[in-house]
Amino acid sequence: MTKEEVRYLLRRYRYISCAIQKEHISAFISISGRKERIPITNDILKFSDTVLKTLKKVKDDFSRTLLEHWVFLGESDVNIYVRYGISRGTYYTMKEAFVERLFCFCIFQGLVTEDEI
Repeated sequence: MTKEEVRYLLRRYRYISCAIQKEHISAFISISGRKERIPITNDILKFSDTVLKTLKKVKDDFSRTLLEHWVFLGESDVNIYVRYGISRGTYYTMKEAFVERLFCFCIFQGLVTEDEI
């Protein structure tokens, strides 16, 4: 799993988590008329668990709230930083730090191979 794949799965996490809760074998997503199917494999289950653990590790409640709106609700970046009144740079710095931390946890969980690092 590369960092781009981590970003891809994060953008679709709300659909994936819904499929996991309903015990489906795949998450079916329709974005702008494009239909996608993401099979729920053991790696996806590990990834889902890793996302939850990484969010729990965020110490700042405000940052955690913003990240939860992005990950769980799928809100757009603009909606989040405008609604909560933070600068664009601050939001993207926080978001990138979360993705980096999540990628490190994915390495630790064995989701990332040596070639992808």
